[in-house]
Amino acid sequence: MPVVIGVWGLIIYRIFAVASPDSPTPRFADSATKETGSSQLPDTFRLLANYPDPFLGNIAQEKKIASGKRILKKEVPKPVVKAQQPWPSVTYVGMIKNQKSSKQLVMVQVDGVSNVMKVGDSAGGISLTRIYRDSVELAMGKERKIVRK
Repeated sequence: MPVVIGVWGLIIYRIFAVASPDSPTPRFADSATKETGSSQLPDTFRLLANYPDPFLGNIAQEKKIASGKRILKKEVPKPVVKAQQPWPSVTYVGMIKNQKSSKQLVMVQVDGVSNVMKVGDSAGGISLTRIYRDSVELAMGKERKIVRK
């Protein structure tokens, strides 16, 4: 019982000691800088950012300038540009539909040359993939394009 009373007495004493106006104020970093007149403390650490980029997988490199400052320069991979072959001039002329078998044929002009095509046919490097009433879908390599009447 005396130990419990002693602990509680110590706690109450500390609460009243902090709350009393005549107690000395603790010294913090702000009060120390006001007394010395210096407003900035020197840095005591250095960041090392030479770890690989989690998204690109490259390591940042440091570059020194004549003034002695260091600048981080990231290596950025140059994008690979694939040479895309330009589309020739394509014009959708019209559609022919067989009433009995319901097969569809379309007339398409590729670079001024008229071609009668069905789905899956190719002409001038362009293949016909789908036929609509007012347009056709053409493919050249992996590119697709819809041409309207």
